[in-house]
Amino acid sequence: KISTTILYTPFLLLFLKMKLLFTVFILLSLSCIVLSNMDLVLLTNTEETGAVCLDGSPGGFYFSQYGKESDENNWVLFLKGGGWCYEENDCLERSKGGLGSSKAWGKSYTGQGPLSSDPSFNPDFATYNRVYIQYCDGASFAGYKEEPITVGDSKLYFRGRVILNEIINLLKDDYNFGNAEKVLLTGCSAGGLATYFATDYLPQILPDSVTQYGSMPGSGFFMDHSNVDNTAVYPDQMRYVFYMQNMTHHVNQECIRSYSEDEQWKCVFAQNTYKFIKTPIMPVNSVYDSWQAQCIFTSIPVAHNSSQNGDCNAISDWKNCISNVNSCNTTQVDMMNIYTSQLINNITSTQNYQRPNNGAFLHSCYSHCAFFGPSWGSITINGKTMQQAVSIWWNNQNQDSPDNYSPCRWIDTQPNKCNPTC
Repeated sequence: KISTTILYTPFLLLFLKMKLLFTVFILLSLSCIVLSNMDLVLLTNTEETGAVCLDGSPGGFYFSQYGKESDENNWVLFLKGGGWCYEENDCLERSKGGLGSSKAWGKSYTGQGPLSSDPSFNPDFATYNRVYIQYCDGASFAGYKEEPITVGDSKLYFRGRVILNEIINLLKDDYNFGNAEKVLLTGCSAGGLATYFATDYLPQILPDSVTQYGSMPGSGFFMDHSNVDNTAVYPDQMRYVFYMQNMTHHVNQECIRSYSEDEQWKCVFAQNTYKFIKTPIMPVNSVYDSWQAQCIFTSIPVAHNSSQNGDCNAISDWKNCISNVNSCNTTQVDMMNIYTSQLINNITSTQNYQRPNNGAFLHSCYSHCAFFGPSWGSITINGKTMQQAVSIWWNNQNQDSPDNYSPCRWIDTQPNKCNPTC
């Protein structure tokens, strides 16, 4: 019996160690769950609320619950982008796809950038409650017309602001958003522009429990600017969107009050809205934005009420340059640098750029929505990646100076990349 006990003792100790390790693993898993997928939630009762996409299907979002107990009441709200529909027939065409209808949305989504569930890549927000708000209204969540319009044999609904409101209401009612403490509002492209619009609006509908709130608009600083031939293509498109979707009451209202009635449409541009924003804000934007280069700087008009969604990169002398910036000649680089200087000045000349608790990460990489992908952890200015810069801003909201990261300028010899981390 003694020899048998001695023989089995090592195995017993091994079993107890394995059991202990398994228990520790389970406890750690419960305290820090990393969820890779976000699940689709469609709004209900939309006949009553009117929170519908262009085609009348329900708006919705993808959701992933917090990953650790300490972040139970912390949230990232991300507004998806996807351009705009510039006229009625364009909106009708858009209503047939995922940017105007929820009918074919997938059941799940894997978050990227500040929605990533990987704590090593996204240490601040990976374990927050993460909400990816789907975009299907064509006007950056800022349009509202009570009655649908008729285009041909179809009805179109302009209800972007209602969708945003009803998603917030549902999160409060069913997802514990009513106890939110930290809330970051962000978005990309048209969702980045929507972030500028909604930054000072959202506090009106946030729960009283919120102790920290800020916004990080990504690639949403679209310029009120003519193309290289001095034709106001994009400004005319956005002016039409503003009136078509009745956006007056759903963009920044201080901006609206600063303009005469016939010029209030200018508040559809971030350059005219940013300076009025009171909420802590950190724009993340390329000053050589590839979408702006194609669809503002080198776009051409399309026929009135065309179903074509603009005509980007359509100026023949610029096609090679816009498609491959290393093929740009000296004159083209100089012209792009002038555009870039105007964009930079529209941000840095404001009091908001210098205000404590604010920040800006303005980089020189030829890209659009770079932060919503691997570049979140790679594009670097002054030794800080986008993720690290945002982290410093987000975690130091009572500082005396802003967290600003400035871009370099392209040179007129090859290569044009002045930032080697691009």
